[in-house]
Amino acid sequence: MGKCDGRTCGISCEGACTCMIVGDEHTDCECWCHPWSSPPVPRGMNKSDPEKMIKFFVCDEMPLSSLGYFFDNLFPEQILIPASKVNTQVTTQLENIKIGDLIEELGLVVVKKPLVGRDLGKDLARDFANEMNEKL
Repeated sequence: MGKCDGRTCGISCEGACTCMIVGDEHTDCECWCHPWSSPPVPRGMNKSDPEKMIKFFVCDEMPLSSLGYFFDNLFPEQILIPASKVNTQVTTQLENIKIGDLIEELGLVVVKKPLVGRDLGKDLARDFANEMNEKL
């Protein structure tokens, strides 16, 4: 059983979990259990911004492929997973790191720089995906 503590939020899951805190205020903290039906979209972001400072916690060995799927959702068709790392399991706690740097720190590959993020401001799919993940 996984347990992830994002300082101002946390979660207990059957398997691996992730918590992400956006910005310095710690008010936009969200956690997700793995596996998810579709990649979650973090609250507190109107647009996927590779320069955005976050705190990111991955607990109990989440597959790197799932993290690649998560970040590819934020930066469509710009994130690759090296074939040699597709079965890598990740557990990490990274604080005060830019999203773009985090992607590379995890071992994912950025296809082109600068990363161009998706507009999340009025993303109805985000709310639906988050609702569905909460039901899992």
